[in-house]
Amino acid sequence: MSVFFCIRPAPPLDAMVEHLWASDRPALMHARERSLPTGCADIVIPLLQTHLIRHDDDSDASPQRLRGPVLQGACDRYLVRGGTAEPSSVVGVHSKPGGAGMTGSTPGSYRPVAPSQPNHVAIPGPA
Repeated sequence: MSVFFCIRPAPPLDAMVEHLWASDRPALMHARERSLPTGCADIVIPLLQTHLIRHDDDSDASPQRLRGPVLQGACDRYLVRGGTAEPSSVVGVHSKPGGAGMTGSTPGSYRPVAPSQPNHVAIPGPA
């Protein structure tokens, strides 16, 4: 059974964060899925899997394998997620539009990418 839960944060976090969320699901019958763009950044923290898989497009045979928490920048097109054939348990933070400043940087300071490419940055863990 799949479970998705979200909650709105209390002030002052609610000024930048739309909601905190958690998702837990079994393996799916397909290896990839698309997520529609929201125009907002997310912090995604895998709990069960060791990494998140992101493809540049539907035909990408060499996906990015992102270990640990990931800052998933705002996108202007759908996102192709891999690894859906395995069980997944993740938690995250979904920013409000313009709320990406919660990460300590401004949207313009993320690493440059092509205008139609998703922007994913691995968040380093403790040394």
